[in-house]
Amino acid sequence: MPMRGLAFVMVLAGSAIRPDAEAASPLDRIADPVVLTGADLPTLVGNNPAGLVAFRFEGGWVQIPLQVDERALVDFGTIYGSAPVGLTVRTYTDAGTFTGADPDAAFDADDELVVMAIDAGGSRAGFADPPEHVDPAAGVEVEIRDPLDGARAWVYLFPGDGTLDPAAGAQRVAYAFNLLSGDYKTTYNTAVGPNPENSVVTTSSYGVRFSDRWIRDETRVTAGNATGVDILDRHKTKLRPRDCSRTEQTFSSDGGALIVNRSGPLRAIRGYIGANSGITTHRIHAFYEAREDVWTFVRVHSIPGILDLFDYSPGAAGMVYYNDFNVAGATIDGSPDPVSSAPQSWEMVTGAQGTLAMTLRVVSDIPALACVAYYSDSLNPLDTQCTGDAWQYGESGIWIPAAIPNTDPAGGVSFRLELLRVIRYAPPGQPPAFAARAAEEAASPPAASVSAWPPAVCPDEDGDGRALCAPSCEPPGGATCGDNCPAAANADQGDLDEDGEGDACDDDDDDDGTADAEDCAPLDPSAARLPTEVEGFLVDKGGGGAFSWTSEGPGFRYDLVTGELLQLRTDGTFAGATCLLGNVVSPNGADPTPAPPAGAGVYFLVRARNACARGTYGRTSEGTPRTIAQDCP
Repeated sequence: MPMRGLAFVMVLAGSAIRPDAEAASPLDRIADPVVLTGADLPTLVGNNPAGLVAFRFEGGWVQIPLQVDERALVDFGTIYGSAPVGLTVRTYTDAGTFTGADPDAAFDADDELVVMAIDAGGSRAGFADPPEHVDPAAGVEVEIRDPLDGARAWVYLFPGDGTLDPAAGAQRVAYAFNLLSGDYKTTYNTAVGPNPENSVVTTSSYGVRFSDRWIRDETRVTAGNATGVDILDRHKTKLRPRDCSRTEQTFSSDGGALIVNRSGPLRAIRGYIGANSGITTHRIHAFYEAREDVWTFVRVHSIPGILDLFDYSPGAAGMVYYNDFNVAGATIDGSPDPVSSAPQSWEMVTGAQGTLAMTLRVVSDIPALACVAYYSDSLNPLDTQCTGDAWQYGESGIWIPAAIPNTDPAGGVSFRLELLRVIRYAPPGQPPAFAARAAEEAASPPAASVSAWPPAVCPDEDGDGRALCAPSCEPPGGATCGDNCPAAANADQGDLDEDGEGDACDDDDDDDGTADAEDCAPLDPSAARLPTEVEGFLVDKGGGGAFSWTSEGPGFRYDLVTGELLQLRTDGTFAGATCLLGNVVSPNGADPTPAPPAGAGVYFLVRARNACARGTYGRTSEGTPRTIAQDCP
């Protein structure tokens, strides 16, 4: 039965894949590709695509496989082998179809270059000698970062001299396009179908078969110890659950064409077009070693809805269906199950037959577009089985149940609608956490940043072994990145005030607002000037007694001494004075001494002090500083 409430993630771009554990990569992305365009790699543009090569660096150069897939802006009429219609699409080119070869035979701005994240190296090449048989002047360093954990790795790209195999001996995907009528350009009927095929894609992890343009009717998982049995009835498409007017069968029986059939060392690409009145609706498959990306570009007049489903075959019996709100699982056996209809972001089927973990996405600018989930496991389905066998074994996928407005640019105002299915193929018995992680990886592909190699030398103008580094340069031999004082040698990088400017060139090292040349303690932010004589000193012996004086400012402390007036009158000195309060912060406070007896008196003297010096208690009539015999420490 259909279940509503699935919230598919809206995204603007897809990603791609591959697994192989032999490479010493720090990236835990065994199935993911890194796809760059010529626009990302301007120094490589204009080279022969078949001559570009890739390396990683692990104390020495190790060649890794690379694939270039050429693209161009192609008129839809051309793809059908007919006159241009004035509506174009940027797509993969193929000299074996009516799409034709890329008009620019060189590596150009829209061509794609693919390497696999798992092949990237954990070391940077720095100023190593370049590999043999390459042109180092156009070398490129690609830093690859995993946005999920921050891990980094590097790949190096070069134009080769023609003696190196870009595939580095690898053939991780094989695609055999087999049109039963014969040569595509001379026998394929683009006006009406069917055009039967027996086309297969094979990798170490899975195999699939197409019997016509839109008809995918076999999928086998061969990863690990999977049984390799065919578990797929059909990859189905229809407008509504009981509506057989439009299906993958009617698409293939009507007009259409193949866009591209490409088999490379890292990925195979299959593209086809024409879905009844959606004559420019097309689908692109990118097959990697352990992952498949399926993009469906819907371009058609208003339709009542759409379903994009995987209907499994009896060979899938015993597998378990999961999604992120159904982690307990539901066994696929032709008997209905109470599967949660809560919004989900992934789904998975797994068993002895192997594992398919799928992320489903919708990319659209249709306002308030509502996507729900479809799931049915029944030997007596309520929904008409328009194609394939008569049963529903764990049939599941995307359902847009409401009317969809025009998505065909040729029909006037149109909206964008694209469906993406990212499939991860894996050994049997994977837990729900595997599918959740696969969904995270699909949503966060490896990020790449590009710079020239060999790098420019970062400057070390003061020769202190500290260089001003940037992503586009490397420090000279023996130097370290980062110089907080590039104009003055300071190998220790001292920065007292931690303002990013080294002490050797900082005019105010302690950042106290007073230039070092005028600062009595240039490395102490608590002191900037020498103490002066304290002013405004008041003594109030009434009401318990109190002192106060004018503050010298932040960083100053004060000493207070006292003595008897009788002694001062006797010898005219302050020899009898003693420390009353020493090193106090506040310029006011209580008087701790008792009031003098009648006929007697006391005096008080105060001075300021800081990290620079101690001030004076005032001066004698001769102008010399007063001295205190028992001064404050």
